Amino acid sequence: MDAAAVARVLSTTNYGIFKEPRGFIKAIEWVLAIFAFACCSGYSSDIIVQVTCRGGDNPIYEKATFTVEYPFDFSDSCITSPLCNATETKYSTCLVGEAGSSAIFFVFVGVMAFLYCIAAAVCYVFFERKMKENDIIPLADFVISAVFCILWLSGSAAWASDITDVKYWTSNSQVIDVVNAGMWTLDCNVISSAVYGSVNVSAIFGFLNLFVWCGNMWFLYKETSWFQGKGNNGEYEPVVD
Repeated sequence: MDAAAVARVLSTTNYGIFKEPRGFIKAIEWVLAIFAFACCSGYSSDIIVQVTCRGGDNPIYEKATFTVEYPFDFSDSCITSPLCNATETKYSTCLVGEAGSSAIFFVFVGVMAFLYCIAAAVCYVFFERKMKENDIIPLADFVISAVFCILWLSGSAAWASDITDVKYWTSNSQVIDVVNAGMWTLDCNVISSAVYGSVNVSAIFGFLNLFVWCGNMWFLYKETSWFQGKGNNGEYEPVVD
């Protein structure tokens, strides 16, 4: 693109679009998408257990840490066993369960929504005139946004359901069962449990995204030829109230 073409594009920029509902809401969608996938993909929490070696009047206490993080494949959350006997053969004791598929899908939806908001904002600002001249672009924006409404619904519902599984598989009772099963000579207590604030917030932002994207559908629909009664000749017909 030469300098003259760049100048023509810049001369048609329309930053005022962000004062209109569809532009302003698109900016909100962009922010909400960031919070949704960042809170999920950035999650990490430690579960600290304390084990007590049996035998003797002065038992030895050892600590071990399970790290739970995205993508929530708990078979990767392991400690080295046994803790009290350094001469025995070492092996890994890992948590059980899995909630990664819905988390990965949720993050995928969030990232794709984030990228689409950027692409849509660029079109709104730099190519608003072409959007008004071409029926296909507003229709495509409307249809793609409808798809994202479905994706946010399915992704948020699935992830919210699997958060319950995350809490179950990382609960104190489950962790103690796993450790006791892997170390027959040890007693175990959880002295620091997993924290779930980030995953709870991610699900909330997922449903907020669903609400905002669905709310924006009306304003996107008003830009389409379906609403404006636009003919094939590219001229708008008046809308009769």
